[in-house]
Amino acid sequence: MRVDEDRALLTRLRPVLAPAAFFGGWTLLGGAGGVIAGIVLATLSWRVLGSVEAPSVRRRRELLARQLPVGVQLLAAALRAGADIQSAMATVSQALPGPFGDELAGIGRELSFGVAPDEVWTAHAADPLLGPMARTLGRAQETGAAVADVMDDLAVELQSRRRSEAEQAARSVDVRASAPLGLCFLPAFMVLGVLPLVAGVFGSLSLLK
Repeated sequence: MRVDEDRALLTRLRPVLAPAAFFGGWTLLGGAGGVIAGIVLATLSWRVLGSVEAPSVRRRRELLARQLPVGVQLLAAALRAGADIQSAMATVSQALPGPFGDELAGIGRELSFGVAPDEVWTAHAADPLLGPMARTLGRAQETGAAVADVMDDLAVELQSRRRSEAEQAARSVDVRASAPLGLCFLPAFMVLGVLPLVAGVFGSLSLLK
């Protein structure tokens, strides 16, 4: 799998980058302090490379987040058309290939193997992305609410949340983009604004003596 390949690559890089981090710390400080700094940097780099998320995992999570509102809406449509939850999941998993379709196919297999639906929803309730869908299905089963209706409501909620996250991400991009620009203007601000002010203050103090 691609995920395993990415993790294997990161693991293979550790024996190379950890000694490089040690050498960098030792070269920077030298002596006993350099040795200590090198050991600290090597240890940190080893741990960070071992715990960093593989790029394919991040891409899959982001794609799943994008597919989730559409997938839930398709599930609601299939349920409203008269399909049971297992058939609806099978239909949507084929119509929407990718991470969401894979997850639905896995849940459908659990149901087909005879796992009780409430156990399936409970098992997926803590998932950061699929959790809302699993909890909604679990509550609908407990209360007897129309599953298609609650899934429609969930799709609207997920779409609204997705828009809010996109707007927040856009604002954070604006902030990150403006930071380098501010750093570029900082020296000019110091020279043209702060230094004349400081010189004027000291000049006035010298006149008062």
